Amino acid sequence: MATSKKTEEQPDQDTAPVQPEMVDITELCKRHGIRAAVFAGVCTVQDWKSGKAVSEKEFLAAVKQFTGTPMKARKKANGT
Repeated sequence: MATSKKTEEQPDQDTAPVQPEMVDITELCKRHGIRAAVFAGVCTVQDWKSGKAVSEKEFLAAVKQFTGTPMKARKKANGT
């Protein structure tokens, strides 16, 4: 009976780091239905330019951070 043995020439697939897929931010915006204003805000805050490629996880985290940030106006000093 033949058994399969791992050799030094065959690295264990579980130990090899998995690189996340890098996708253009415009494609991710379309894929997740992000509104233009939110996308523009995320790009501004993250300093992302057209053509930037990031992982889907990084993109969604940036959108979540941006949309979760309060955008309240400061109160005026005279109380109005």
